[in-house]
Amino acid sequence: MISYHGGRLMLLLAVVAVFLSVAFFGWTLVVGELFSDDFAFVSQGRQGFTSVREVLSSRTGSFYSPVNNLLWSFFAPAFGYHASLYFVYGLMIHVMVSILVGALAYRLTSERVAALVATGLTALAGPAFEPIVWVAASVHSVTTLFVLLSLLSYHWFLRTNRRVAGVLCYLFMVFAIGTKEMGIVVAPLLVLLYAYHVKGGFGQRTYRHVVLGIVVAVTVALYAVRQYIWQRSGWTVMSGLWQLDWRQLRRLPVVLIDLMAPMAPLVEVLGPWVVWLVSAMALIFILGYALRRRDALILFALG
Repeated sequence: MISYHGGRLMLLLAVVAVFLSVAFFGWTLVVGELFSDDFAFVSQGRQGFTSVREVLSSRTGSFYSPVNNLLWSFFAPAFGYHASLYFVYGLMIHVMVSILVGALAYRLTSERVAALVATGLTALAGPAFEPIVWVAASVHSVTTLFVLLSLLSYHWFLRTNRRVAGVLCYLFMVFAIGTKEMGIVVAPLLVLLYAYHVKGGFGQRTYRHVVLGIVVAVTVALYAVRQYIWQRSGWTVMSGLWQLDWRQLRRLPVVLIDLMAPMAPLVEVLGPWVVWLVSAMALIFILGYALRRRDALILFALG
């Protein structure tokens, strides 16, 4: 239940998110156009799906996304090829994501300033701009929305041990991974949230937590296998445009640090291995500092 002061904070977060989102990205509602994959998604969505099996098995791109199939089957017939309507939808999702980021920051820190800064930065980031200006890429914002809802539900579950909170956490997690493969990040984020609560010495831990943990782990494992098989037979892999290779995980330190400081330009100057070593050392230092200080925000930033 949201208290009076909590309600005022959420209203303030909403005002900040709407103002910044419209101020910086409102232009997309006027000049935004459909292009590239947008037409393929609209075309498939207008055709509709005749059965649940088709929703679960149909694909336009190379990724497994039954939730995205459902969304397009609803919006495509309603919006047609009117680009502005899709951009309104995308901006609304972005606003909700910005608000929920602030809400999560407040739940973790109990600091209103942290919540406002988190919402403001997310609203300005866009996040990463592409989901705002490309209709087909709005799927990333939708996935992020479900990830945040899952995390907030799990926070509620840890605090209260209420069954409905655990069920919502799991359902939103399923929606996240069913929208885009990036939704799988919700699993390690749930682990980090649990670890933060345990180290903080608060929250209830009962058999329900064990059951939820097992169900989440099994679901994510089955999904990872299913997604791997799906991607392996996708056109990007079959055409040689992209290859599945577990050795690509070696790039993870550089990818994570590059989110905080641009590392790509340094590759030309220092070489790839030096950049990788610097990134790995920086990542170890940040992770160690976060664990030592029990800083949930840093841990979630890395997640």
